[in-house]
Amino acid sequence: EDVNPPAYHITTLFDTRQWIVNDENPNELWFSKPLVQGTPVEFSDLQTFYVFPNTGTATSTGPITAIFPMDDKLIVFKRNAIYYINGNGPDITGATNDYNGPIFVTTTVGCTDQQSVVLTASGLMFQSDKGIWQIGRGLEPTYIGDAVQAFNRSIVESSLNIPQTTQIRFTL
Repeated sequence: EDVNPPAYHITTLFDTRQWIVNDENPNELWFSKPLVQGTPVEFSDLQTFYVFPNTGTATSTGPITAIFPMDDKLIVFKRNAIYYINGNGPDITGATNDYNGPIFVTTTVGCTDQQSVVLTASGLMFQSDKGIWQIGRGLEPTYIGDAVQAFNRSIVESSLNIPQTTQIRFTL
């Protein structure tokens, strides 16, 4: 049955669905039914994932801070952790769901804000508490912010991959 989704400010499109992070419970991901042109986005409260705040770590990883698609995966960022979800979601009736639950990527780095995430040819770049990082297409996190570490304390307001160049621009 269709329900209204909770309030949210983090959202993305992945696997022909809208994904949102519940503002009232920021460890909870909701995903819509498959999007159909000309019809409203439909949600069910049965189509959710809970990303535990300490999965894969001894301490809290905090709430979800960003979600972003990369290839066949939805990358789920927390302040101190990274997870991914892949598979094929349920059909319009809710049957045949083979999404895996959130899988922890072994790392102690996460993302501070959705606005800092940008897709590049080699993966996702993002701002963390430890500077600018990249998670490659093979899900290996790498620190790449040596040249700009003087700006580590700045807040990234937006990020952009400049077409037909090798430039990524962060607005602080």
